[in-house]
Amino acid sequence: MTDEKKYATRMQSNSTSFPEPEQIRKQAERKVQSIQQPDFSSMTLEEIQKQFHELQVKQIEAGLQIEQLRSYSEERDEQAKLLSIVAENMLDMVSLTDMEGNFLFAGKSHKILGYEPGFLIGKNVMDFVHPEDRSRILKEFGEAVALGHPRIVEYRYRCEDGTYLWLETLENFITDGNGNPQKIMFSSRDITMRKQAETDVRKSEQTLKDIFESTLSGYWDWNLSDNTEYLSPTFKRMFGYEDHEMESSPESWQRIIFQEDLPGVLEVFDRHIKSRGREPFYNEIRYRHRYGSTVWVICTGRVIEWAEDGTAIRMVGCHIDITDRKRAEEENRIFRIISDNAVYGKAIVDLQGHLLYVNRFFADIHGYEPEQLIGKHYSLFHSREQTEAADRLIASTIREGRFEPTTVWHHHQDGTEFPMLMSGVLIKDQTGEPQCINASAIDLTEFYRTQQDYQTLFHEMLNGFALHEIICDTAGAPVDYRFLSVNPSFERMTGMAAEDITGRTVQEILPGTEPYWIETYGGVALNGEPVFFENYSAEMKKFFEVNAFSPAPNQFACIFQDITERKQAEKALRQINETLEQQVAERTELAETRARQLQALAVELIEAEERERQRIAELLHDDLQQMLASARFQLQSASVNLQNNPILASVNEILEESIAKSRKLSHELSPPILYHGSLYSALEWLGRQMKEQFGFTIELKDEKSPNLENTPLKMFLFRAVQEILFNIVKHAGVKSARVSISGSNDNIAVTVTDQGKGFSKDSTFGV
Repeated sequence: MTDEKKYATRMQSNSTSFPEPEQIRKQAERKVQSIQQPDFSSMTLEEIQKQFHELQVKQIEAGLQIEQLRSYSEERDEQAKLLSIVAENMLDMVSLTDMEGNFLFAGKSHKILGYEPGFLIGKNVMDFVHPEDRSRILKEFGEAVALGHPRIVEYRYRCEDGTYLWLETLENFITDGNGNPQKIMFSSRDITMRKQAETDVRKSEQTLKDIFESTLSGYWDWNLSDNTEYLSPTFKRMFGYEDHEMESSPESWQRIIFQEDLPGVLEVFDRHIKSRGREPFYNEIRYRHRYGSTVWVICTGRVIEWAEDGTAIRMVGCHIDITDRKRAEEENRIFRIISDNAVYGKAIVDLQGHLLYVNRFFADIHGYEPEQLIGKHYSLFHSREQTEAADRLIASTIREGRFEPTTVWHHHQDGTEFPMLMSGVLIKDQTGEPQCINASAIDLTEFYRTQQDYQTLFHEMLNGFALHEIICDTAGAPVDYRFLSVNPSFERMTGMAAEDITGRTVQEILPGTEPYWIETYGGVALNGEPVFFENYSAEMKKFFEVNAFSPAPNQFACIFQDITERKQAEKALRQINETLEQQVAERTELAETRARQLQALAVELIEAEERERQRIAELLHDDLQQMLASARFQLQSASVNLQNNPILASVNEILEESIAKSRKLSHELSPPILYHGSLYSALEWLGRQMKEQFGFTIELKDEKSPNLENTPLKMFLFRAVQEILFNIVKHAGVKSARVSISGSNDNIAVTVTDQGKGFSKDSTFGV
């Protein structure tokens, strides 16, 4: 019989059987209703006495049943009170629900879950069951209702604080007179500790199983009753012996174990025996290898046979070679000693940027203890912009395997910033998978300070120098700057003494300072980008040449010199240049006049050339083409009677080709579209010709050019573009060019561009 059935049977046998009150009440009512009023007028005295006697008997029976009902009710009330007291004081949690699982009653023991009993009334049991257990419990509940039998279930139940306890619950049903379930009674107990113990046992069993499955190479079997022992061949090879070279006996391993480790092994063995195996037999011990080296092993086992008097009979176990692990631990210990005493920073981060290790120097320089940083992200040391740069550095290291020495700015715990020279290398596992990054860091604070001092001294001897701190408003915009230090050259150039301005702002000293100076210096201090410029200071009535840079965050330094005299000289020079420019303009105007005359002559020359081209084209069209066409016609007429004559066919082809070439030559010499169309249409025709003849593409673009009515100028531009395109085809080594036309009513511009190879400046090509 299962525990569940035993529990259910026990619960049924412990219940008290009472007649149902409703059943007794109905019987009493039927008794009273069965008493009928007799008709005494027709009855004799004897019959009346008999009838009266029967009525008395029925009244007595009804009264007895009513008294029984009252007695049963009082007994039931007493039993209910007792049951209520028991339910309220039970360690188990007792509750009553309707058939839908809604609480009708909850005992005080529900406080174990953190709930007041009244809180649960009206709520559904399933609302508190763990979501992962809910479907299973609903299924089992449905089966219990269908069968009408009590059932024990285990599930997780939510407490008031959101945690869950494991409960073991007996579900039982309260039925009506016909045996139909009407209510459900739950009796639950907390089995969380038992469940945890079961989990721990399973883990221990799995651990032991894993050990034996993975370490059979060093297996041993010790018969304690006669002190004989089997040592596996791989056990012996672990220490450099073949199977036949080492006797299988306890004395064999006891001879090669480190003697200082043997007492500890025997002590653990003794505790394991005395605890009857409850205390595990586990040791990390050293053996001497056949060739002198040290072999670290985990020695673990357990007694698997006991005599009736508790004496251990047989014990089995195995050895795990952990020499490599111990060597790694020792190397790690040495590494930590060296690293923690180094005068440079050392840090190891995972691929997501979380610190796995930092040495003392690295932690100290940031103002932390090493343990405070383990697990933290390196963004702790950087601003947002610096973190983004560090993220890029990490990604680059994962790709490249290392990053070269790089200056990285860090934040101290107190908020100050300092520079560090960092380098790193990617660490991979045995399979080649990246695991972490090992970074080294050198503090550059003193170096930067020395470098800044050196630069300051260097520039102090040559030019004016001033170090400032930028001042921003709440929105981060620069509004002023404060003098931190100035050199003597600055004092001489500006006439301001260092003691009068150090620590004060420029708005305090020179309230009329132009915003340009503050904005420019603010950009240098906030963005770190140096600038070089010349500008006029109205407050000082001087020109300055300024070289500004940022030596530290929110600071800028200026190296400058007074260039007022140079500017005055430049002004005088400009006046001289203006006089010269006037003279040059006059000469230029004369040259332009002569150029226009030359241009007119060039146009006349082009016109003459175009007229000759047109005359030759007309001659080709009107005379030569007509003659060739007539000859071809006559040849075709003569060949009618001389069919299949190859000579005539050849002559006919020659005439056709001559007509085509003369027509093409006529068009090329003087394109008709040049006289009857626009410049744009003429250039379109030229583009088609270039494409057909040379496979050369022309991209033609008209940028709202005026309609050119001047035919000679149109011809001039057409021929110029044609000549340029021919040169591109011959020398540029490209297959396309772009021609654009633009201008207004007064002028026109034609631009030809290509991506060709061009020619050397030193070569003029005869030009």
